Amino acid sequence: MKPIPKSPTQNVSDFNKMPSFTVKGDRTPVPDSEYTANIVNVEFSSFKNVRPCLKLTFEISDGEYIGRQLLGWINADPKNPNVTSNTKLAKWYSVATNTKIGDRDIVDPRNFMAKVVVVRTKTNHTKFNNDFSNVEEIIKFVADISGAI
Repeated sequence: MKPIPKSPTQNVSDFNKMPSFTVKGDRTPVPDSEYTANIVNVEFSSFKNVRPCLKLTFEISDGEYIGRQLLGWINADPKNPNVTSNTKLAKWYSVATNTKIGDRDIVDPRNFMAKVVVVRTKTNHTKFNNDFSNVEEIIKFVADISGAI
């Protein structure tokens, strides 16, 4: 049996540089409503590849749409980390972490992770006519499950 020839561009260092890929959950839109959901991911992103933001991924944790994922975006520029208590970032953080935010408090995006919250959604449309469920607001803190993970 002949060995399979090695591609001239294939080597271990190329393989080690290969990015990892994440399988997305079910993001089929859900009816506009309120849902109990786990915050399963927080990452820096951008609106339309221009304005820096945090992108939060929520996964519905009960009811008919359990397992469906919802997305929510918050303006957040790491180059300008000063926010006021009236910003969406401070408001969502305060509710999701069940803490009162005041002037000079530190908002660490990692603290959004592993929280169970109630969210309000609205269906939005992309320019490619794709619908998605957008989290408009985090309404209520339900639980911190970080110790359970």
